[in-house]
Amino acid sequence: MNTHQCKLGKQFLSHAVEFIRASQRLRSQKPFLYHPTFYCALHGLELALKSHLAADGFSKARLAGRKLGHDLDSLLTHVPEVRERFAAAAHSDGPANRESRLE
Repeated sequence: MNTHQCKLGKQFLSHAVEFIRASQRLRSQKPFLYHPTFYCALHGLELALKSHLAADGFSKARLAGRKLGHDLDSLLTHVPEVRERFAAAAHSDGPANRESRLE
């Protein structure tokens, strides 16, 4: 993962956390506001998935494009292949290389 990928992944993750926290606040303070609560929760999920994919090298343009965009199903189809590549790379290195890559 290069610096740009890492930065983009962190940005998406930061926004994901913000939307998830907003959904939690809405649920606890205004439980009758179902649609805004679900919107925030689902958008947070979308951004978390995009964070994962961005860290693996998906560009911001690709993540915003028609094929992925706001389509959770499409985003979810790409996550297993990213996890498999990461797992394969982690197992091909020794423990010292894995730990330094995670820092």
